[in-house]
Amino acid sequence: MYFYWFIIMIFTLFQASAWVNMPSLPRMEDASLATTVREDLPEIQKRDTLRVITQHSASSYFLFRGDERGLEYELARQFADMLDVHLQMVIPPTPEDMIPWLMEGKGDIIAPGLLTAVPNHPVALRCLPYDSSYFVVVTRGGAAITSLDELAGRTVHAIPSGPGYYALIDLNTQLGGAITIAPAPSGWDYEMLLAALSKGEAEAIIAPWPLAKIERSYRQNITIGPRIGQNEPVGWYVRPNANQLRDAVDVFMSRVQSSGITASLRAKYFDKGERAARYRAASARFLREGQISPYDRTMKLAAEEVGVDWLLVAAVAYEESGFAHDMESPMGAVGLMQIMPETAASLGVADVLDPVQNIHAGTRYLRDQIAQFGSLEKRDAIAFGLAAYNVGLGHVEDARKLAAEIGRDPNRWRGNVETAMELLAHQRFYRRASSGYFRGSETARYVNAVLARWEMYERMMRRAGSQPAA
Repeated sequence: MYFYWFIIMIFTLFQASAWVNMPSLPRMEDASLATTVREDLPEIQKRDTLRVITQHSASSYFLFRGDERGLEYELARQFADMLDVHLQMVIPPTPEDMIPWLMEGKGDIIAPGLLTAVPNHPVALRCLPYDSSYFVVVTRGGAAITSLDELAGRTVHAIPSGPGYYALIDLNTQLGGAITIAPAPSGWDYEMLLAALSKGEAEAIIAPWPLAKIERSYRQNITIGPRIGQNEPVGWYVRPNANQLRDAVDVFMSRVQSSGITASLRAKYFDKGERAARYRAASARFLREGQISPYDRTMKLAAEEVGVDWLLVAAVAYEESGFAHDMESPMGAVGLMQIMPETAASLGVADVLDPVQNIHAGTRYLRDQIAQFGSLEKRDAIAFGLAAYNVGLGHVEDARKLAAEIGRDPNRWRGNVETAMELLAHQRFYRRASSGYFRGSETARYVNAVLARWEMYERMMRRAGSQPAA
């Protein structure tokens, strides 16, 4: 422990100036240091809990099958482990509430990630950044613009007061005011802005490159154009009187920078691998040869044991892994049925990468999820079970509750809970949800894709007149 504090003291004396110009958080009007809660690292250690303020998003913090995930969450988890304290993620209603919540003592650190505009702020104390990012122009459909000059005559939406917004203002000055700048509504983040672009509610926007990249993998109708502005640091913020905490964060972030942790997390949350596509192409060859997969016999046996249609199991396996037995997702799901290690352990699976064990475990887990909706119509129960298999029961129950609130049927999938699930990606709805944010449109797409493939397999079997050879 003495050595740890010695390292912090030495690091403080030799802090680099790399983060001097790091932009701060959304401005809090009438901020007063006199009214700021005075808590520092000793109070956190006495409390035995580090409270990190962030926002729900696909990159920063979210729940995946009941477990906490996200780049900011994983960094916060490692920092809490370094301090030997528990971790609590704190989610305020809007990004604008993060600074007030920090100053009122509702959290110890703000970890805004890439989703929150970060203009200059006179209060929050800036820590050593763990990464940097830059902004790009994103348009809807067609070919990407190749030059920033092509923005002349266009309306461009941006998060007001963020670095991308200021870069857009500078560009507009250079172009003689030829760009119409449209500030996004209060409370919006970049994911909401990208969603609006995809729906045709904007013709061009400014967004961080990593987020534009990951959204492009989900929204095929958006196009990434040229870079705008300079690299912007990405890091955490603490209260101005929390100098010991700031020093500890800086020591931690220096380790993060030198150890390759940032690159690993960036790959996990922002890069989309192509291995699944290769296996999905291979699966088409099996269909041409009269088989759905090399695992037909195992899927039949597993499905018969628990009383589900083996063609449904095959459709799930295809959507989860493309029949790749060694597939591992960035979230840690493994094998043909993409089983989480914790789920495998609860089901008594010794080797989750073994195709036979993986299929049997995944089929039992699928049966269990569907059984939770046994009182509903069969196809709706299966749809809800698939959604729970994909993202966890909590998010499904949130979607059913929201469906009832907006006048839809909470017991029907198509056009009802399906619609509500897509809405839960929007802050207006997920901030009231028990399980918080998740990419509801992706889960809805997953459910519909599995159902469509299941129906396709059924038609294929009917045309063949018999079950395929196994």
